[in-house]
Amino acid sequence: MGIRPMDGLTTMPIYGRSSSGAFFWNFFRRATISCVFFLLARISIVNQYNDAQTCLPTGRDQTRKTSSQMTPFRRGLYLAAISFSAIFLSGGTVRAQQREKPEAPEAKPQGPPEQNLRVIAAQAPYEPISGKQRIEWAALQTFGPESLMVGVWTAGLGTARNKPFEYGPHWEGFGKRYAMRFSGVAASNTIEAGLGALWGEDPRYVRNGNLPFKKRIGNVLLYSFASRNREGKLMPAYARYIAIPGNNFLANTWRVSSEATTSDALARTGYGVLAEISGNAWNEFWPDVRRKVFRK
Repeated sequence: MGIRPMDGLTTMPIYGRSSSGAFFWNFFRRATISCVFFLLARISIVNQYNDAQTCLPTGRDQTRKTSSQMTPFRRGLYLAAISFSAIFLSGGTVRAQQREKPEAPEAKPQGPPEQNLRVIAAQAPYEPISGKQRIEWAALQTFGPESLMVGVWTAGLGTARNKPFEYGPHWEGFGKRYAMRFSGVAASNTIEAGLGALWGEDPRYVRNGNLPFKKRIGNVLLYSFASRNREGKLMPAYARYIAIPGNNFLANTWRVSSEATTSDALARTGYGVLAEISGNAWNEFWPDVRRKVFRK
C-alpha cells in the first residue's frame, strides 16, 4: 500500500509552544552525545595518523605516500561520524514530533508552485516523467551552472592542496581534476536516469514550500533517499542507491593509483550522498531566498 503524493510530510501536525521544551531538550541531549562521538572519532584519527608518521622514514616522497594512504581512511571515518550524528539527531527529532500534538494552524501557502526540469511541486497534480525529460534532467544535472560551479570549486581546492599529487599543482592538474570529477557526475546521472526508467523512479526533487521550516528540512532528507513512482507514490530511490556508489567504484578503473582504493571509493560515495542532500536543500530554499533578496 503506497503513500499518496500529498501524504507523508504534508499531513504531519504542526506543533505548538507547550511541547517545545521537551522537543529542544531531547534535541540538545542527542546533539551532546553526537558531538562526543564525533570528537572521539577525531581523536582516534589524529592518534593513528601521528603513529603512522612516526613509524615511517622521513622524506618528501614517503610523506606524500603516507598522506595519500591515510587520507581516505580519515575521510571515511569523518563521514561515518557525520552520518551517525545526522541519523541519531533526526531519529530523536522524529520521535519527539510523533509524541507532540497539533496546536497551531497550518502554514499559509507561499504562492503558486514553482517547477522545472529538476524540481516538481508537491501541491501540483503529479505527471510522470517522460523519457525526453529524463534525458534533459541528466543533461541539466551534469552541464547545469550549479554543477559546473561546484566542479570549478572542487578542482581548485584539489589543485591548491595538490591532491592527488600525480596531477600536479598547476593549470594542467586543475583541468585533469575537473575532468575526473565531471566524468563521475556524468556517469552517476546517466545511471540514475537510465535505471530509474526500468521501474518508473522519478529522479526529480519534490519541493513543498507550504511546510514549516523544520518539516521542510525533513522533506530535504526524505527525498534524498526516496522518490516518486509512476503513480506519484513514495518509493525508495533504488536507482540512486546504485548510481552513487556504482560510479565511484567504477571510477577506480581510470583514476590514478593514489585515489583508486576501496577506501577512496567509499569516501567519494559519502561525499556523493552529502552532495545529494545539499542539492535538495538548494532546490528547497533557494526560491525563497531569491524571492526575498532579488524580489523575483
